[in-house]
Amino acid sequence: LQMELGVTRWLEVAVFQGISPNEQIFGTILGLLQREPYLLSTGFINWSTPGQKPQPFLEAGYYTEHDKLLGGAIQVDSRTEALAGWAHDFNPTWRVQLDFQSGADNFTTAGFTCSLTENLQFNPAIYVANGSRHQTYAYAVVSYTLNLWQA
Repeated sequence: LQMELGVTRWLEVAVFQGISPNEQIFGTILGLLQREPYLLSTGFINWSTPGQKPQPFLEAGYYTEHDKLLGGAIQVDSRTEALAGWAHDFNPTWRVQLDFQSGADNFTTAGFTCSLTENLQFNPAIYVANGSRHQTYAYAVVSYTLNLWQA
């Protein structure tokens, strides 16, 4: 289960509740630069209750009307890993995207997002492990955005 809260236009916090194993994972993102088409963000992810240390990251983005490009780095234990992503919006309903995080324990992903309504989205993807066996996993998310207040 996942909850994300946009506290301000430049600050977001997230909490993930695992069922098996039973754990909570925390993250946050701080928008340092939000002057489209350029974006620069920092924060941390994967800070978990069993003792996983937060993983700080820095990422830069270049957003056009249809294409979104991201690149950055994340600190995982004592390693710095690369982050890269690309998304293409065909229209307000359909988006295709590719994401990559370096490291043998991580994945390259390919998927799409279908915005069924303004607030309801469906996002299936395929994850391919970066490790030597390149195992493949399917993944799907249905999300609903609930606006608690308008700024």
